[in-house]
Formats: sequence, structure tokens, C-alpha cells
Amino acid sequence: MARFTYEAQDAQQHTVTGTLQAADRDAALQTLSEKYPLVTELTELKTKQSLLGMFRRGPSAEQILAVYQQLAVATNAGVPLKQSLDTMAEDSDSPRLQAVLFQMSASLSSGSTLSQAMSEHPEVFAAYQPKLVQAGEVSGKMSEVLIQLAADMEGREALTSQVRSAIAYPIFVMVVAGLLSAGMLGWGVPQIKGVFDAMGAELPLPTRFLVLIGLSLSQNWWMWILGLALAFYLYRRLSKNARVRHFVERVVLVSWPFGEVYRLLNVSLFARTLGLLYRSGLPLSTALEVLGEATSSLRMVDVVNTLKRRVTHGELLSSAMRGTGFFPSMAIEMVSTGESSGSLDKMLTELDRFYTRRCEHSIKALTSLIEPALTVVVGILLGGVILGLALPFLNLPALMM
Repeated sequence: MARFTYEAQDAQQHTVTGTLQAADRDAALQTLSEKYPLVTELTELKTKQSLLGMFRRGPSAEQILAVYQQLAVATNAGVPLKQSLDTMAEDSDSPRLQAVLFQMSASLSSGSTLSQAMSEHPEVFAAYQPKLVQAGEVSGKMSEVLIQLAADMEGREALTSQVRSAIAYPIFVMVVAGLLSAGMLGWGVPQIKGVFDAMGAELPLPTRFLVLIGLSLSQNWWMWILGLALAFYLYRRLSKNARVRHFVERVVLVSWPFGEVYRLLNVSLFARTLGLLYRSGLPLSTALEVLGEATSSLRMVDVVNTLKRRVTHGELLSSAMRGTGFFPSMAIEMVSTGESSGSLDKMLTELDRFYTRRCEHSIKALTSLIEPALTVVVGILLGGVILGLALPFLNLPALMM
């Protein structure tokens, strides 16, 4: 998500300035056009990033979860927020989290509310979280809202960590297999090249190919490292490009079995976040607007913006969901039942639970498919290298003749 500064005029022709997050410039302009009759200026905030900066990470989800839990306890006990933030900052082991907490404490000292202080750090707090805190400030239920946020983050992190684990496992195995193959070629080929030369016969094509790779790895290893670093840099740059991300998400959505996990995960997170916002007292259209700003998936940003536009025009949420073609029929029927019974918030909670369980089952099924497939792929990769280097020895009598 990119950050933009804007200047606009409201219906009373008052100048309004601020910042917002959006997928790209067009999405930011669309969001502002729906709120203000005239947008006079829109500028993307560019952030310079060094190669070293790409490896720096902000506060982890576990650290933010601990912040909410401690704030909830402190608020319930009547401890001032500024004192709580100062105490957490002094006890924090994360320099970046410590800096954020001290900045939030300074904002409170200057008269800002907690929600306003959180809004100053969109790289740490998702867009919907300050809105929920603001609702708690208005309703006087700050402690309850902070407890809900902590529970939300805990459940969200548990689900997304399963997805990350399912993705990280095959990547780790393939990286290890690649390193082993590179080591065998880079170290092994120079050792046995003299034997091949002494044979004085033409080597099989697979062996010649592996010898070329092995010699390149041993003699030009720095070029391989530079190429890998360049590939990683390009990956990080392209992963922030809206068009590339749209394309990748479309491919994932239609691919089996990853598309099912992608859809179930996003439906679950959609229901979880929307239910949390709606229960806090926000109007449905406002909750959808906040949800669109907080969603990391560009496909879901488009879906949520469509829902917001149709709901604002008076359409029921279930009908708008049906029109997107993204949500399963079961999800649409559950939302429709909640609307007709006046218990949409409870039905969204049930929807989140149902699709969280389905997503977990799909992840387990995906993992059970990946493990044997990886065994076969790694066996072919390492076995191919060993067999390719051993071919001349297996055919040694013919080569000697």
C-alpha cells in the first residue's frame, strides 16, 4: 500500500488536508472523490530504501498484540494511557517499537487522543485499528475495544501464520536442495574434472552440462551471488508494483489448490474485520471504507470498494456480495440471514469462525499434498546431479575403447 498526501475541498468549500493509504494513485483518487467534491492536490510519499533497509522489519504482530493487551489491562485498572505507553516503551526490547511508543506518548502530551496517535503510525497499526479505538473513546468502552483488538490480532496471526508456514516449508526445502546441488557441483566437479580429462573421450551430454555449471560455480561464484542479490532486489521492487500484484493474485486465485486457500483466507479476514468494525458502532458503509484501507490484498481492495459503492447506493450487503462473484454462496446466504434477522454482527462472527475452520482444513490438505511432491522433486534434483556426474563411470568400458 502506498501513502499519499492530499488537499481537497468539502461541500462547504473548506480546505481539507491529510494523508491516506491506497493501492495506487487511481485508488486514492477514487476514495477521495467519494468523500470530497474537489481534490486539488494528491502526492505520493516516496520512501527511500537502501539494500540494508530491505531487511529491517517493524514491530512484529506479537509485539503489537502485547501492546493492546497491556493497554487493555492498564485502562481497566485506571492507569493513565501516557504512563502505560512510557512504561511499555522502557520495557520494550525492540528499538523500533520503543520509538513508536515514545512518539505516541509525546502525541498524547500534546493533546492528541490515542486513536490520533495510532493514526500517525500506519506502518505499525492497520487502518481499522485506530478507527476502532476512536469508537471506544466516543462510547467510553476503551477497555472492551482494546480487548477485542487483542483477540482479533491473536486469531488473525494464528490463521495467517499457518498460511505462511505452508508457504515457507516448500521454499525452505527447495533452497536447501538447491544449495546442496550447488555445493555438489561447485566443489565436486573441480575434484573429478581431472578424471574426466584423463579419459580422453567425449562425455555424455548431461555430464558436459553439469561440468559447465560446476566450473561456473567454482570460478565465477561472485557472479552467482550478485545475480541472486539482484533477483531478490527485483522481487522486492516488483512485489510493491500494483499491476504485478494484481496479476499474481489473479493467477493464484485460479490455480489449484492455492486458489481455494487464498479465497477462504480472505473471506475469513473480511468477515472478522467487518464484524469487529460493525460491532463497534460504525455504519456499514464507513466500516467497508475502513476495511478497504486496511486490506493488503489488492483483489480484496477492489471487492470491498465495490461493496461500499453499492451499499452506499442502498443495496443490501448480501446482494452486493453476490454481484462481486468472489464470495461463496454459503457466505452470501449467512450474511443475508443476518440482515433479515437484524443480527448481522453475530452472523459475521459465525461466518469468520466457519471459514477459519475451512481455511485451516484446506491448509492441512495442501501441506499433505506438498510433502510427497517435494520428496519427489528433491529426489529428482539431487539424483539427477549424482547420476549425471556418474554417467561416465557407468559407461567407463565404452569410453576407454
